[in-house]
Amino acid sequence: MRLGTGWPPLDDFAAALRAELGAAADISHQALTEVITLTEVRPNRRGALRVAWIVLADSEVILQAGEIGGTWELEQTEEDLSFLRRLTMSVIAGRVTETFGAGRSLVEVTLEDGHVESTSTHNLFEAPFPQPGWRLRGRRVQYAPYR
Repeated sequence: MRLGTGWPPLDDFAAALRAELGAAADISHQALTEVITLTEVRPNRRGALRVAWIVLADSEVILQAGEIGGTWELEQTEEDLSFLRRLTMSVIAGRVTETFGAGRSLVEVTLEDGHVESTSTHNLFEAPFPQPGWRLRGRRVQYAPYR
C-alpha cells in the first residue's frame, strides 16, 4: 500500500518503517487538503513517543515529536530528508526526552552520532510570563523505544 505523502522520498521511508516495525507501530496517512498530508507513526508500546510529519505541497515538511513541543520546520531537500529519517529513527530507538513546564516543553533527541537536537515550545495563552529555571524544575520524561 502506497502512503502518498506528496513527496515520494517520504513515501519510501514510511513504507520501509511499516515493514521494519511491523506490529510495534501503526503508520497512518491522511490527506488534510489537496496539498497537505499528514503521516503518523504511533508506537504500540506504552511510554514510547509518536512521531509525525506534515507535507505542505511542494515546499515544506513539518516534523513533530513531542507531547507539547518538538516541532522542526524542514525543506524538501536531501539534507532535511536525512535529518527527518535520523530523528525519526532516534525517537523509535527511545533516545528522546521531553521536559515539561507550565505551558511549555523542551524536546531533546539524541541522534545516532551522539549529537542532540532540541527544540522548545511556549504557549503564550497558558504561560504569558517568563519562568526562569523551568527547564531545571520541570517534569522530565524519558520516552521508551518502540520495541
